[in-house]
Amino acid sequence: MKNLGVLCVLGTAVVLAACGGSEPAATSAKPKATASTQRDQRPPGGPAPAELQGVWKLASGNKIEKGLQFVIGELHYRVPTHLAHGDLAVNGDEIAFFNAAICGLTLPDGVGHYRWTVAGEKLSFESISEDPCGGRADILDGVTYTRAG
Repeated sequence: MKNLGVLCVLGTAVVLAACGGSEPAATSAKPKATASTQRDQRPPGGPAPAELQGVWKLASGNKIEKGLQFVIGELHYRVPTHLAHGDLAVNGDEIAFFNAAICGLTLPDGVGHYRWTVAGEKLSFESISEDPCGGRADILDGVTYTRAG
């Protein structure tokens, strides 16, 4: 009876080896980020301060249409007319925009870094480095918004 148990174990090992079960299959695909790895890769910072949160309407910017709205929440942003949305992290006067669905890049890629300034009812952005999500810079870099809500 002992020999039969050994044969079963050996037979299972041979079948696994023959099917490639003893070694992991090689893959060239980049591992997908999980929610926990994305949290670990978030840019430094936290929620947007109250003065930055709200609905902002385009005041000046020659590359985009007048009336554009930019909505900033604690950890997310959206541009309703462009069906664009994503996440954000604020670190002092710097804000990082990332995980924009329209961009197609997720953490650690696709992060746009900007300086923000609120003066009265006006919000302005200035890019710190080139934004990997092309269209996002058009609605942020050198653009001024006024508070709409």
